[in-house]
Amino acid sequence: GITIADIGLPGAGPRALADVKELARHVRDARLNIQVNCAARTLIQDIEPIVRIQEEIGIPIAAYCFLGTSPIRQYAEDWDLDRLLSISQKALSYAIKNNLEVAFVTEDTTRSHPDTLAT
Repeated sequence: GITIADIGLPGAGPRALADVKELARHVRDARLNIQVNCAARTLIQDIEPIVRIQEEIGIPIAAYCFLGTSPIRQYAEDWDLDRLLSISQKALSYAIKNNLEVAFVTEDTTRSHPDTLAT
């Protein structure tokens, strides 16, 4: 069987939040031996629902926080490297402070500049 499952992106809205809570409850109540994680944009507003679910349901949930780092994404969002770093620092610090295990996922990584990824 599987050992890790992504159970959704609860920051996507009320329906997604309810669905993720139900999946987390099922993992807990069925005593499934899997690690669960949730996807989140690298923003506090996406991470906060994961914190609430972890506290409410009582199982550890890792936050897989994603951020577009390619030049195309930076152009589309009007982000520079300083903005990427600021967004990441605030959001990831919030997640860690609230007892979430965190994975940082760079979107469009193969088109990202190596210096951006190294930073």
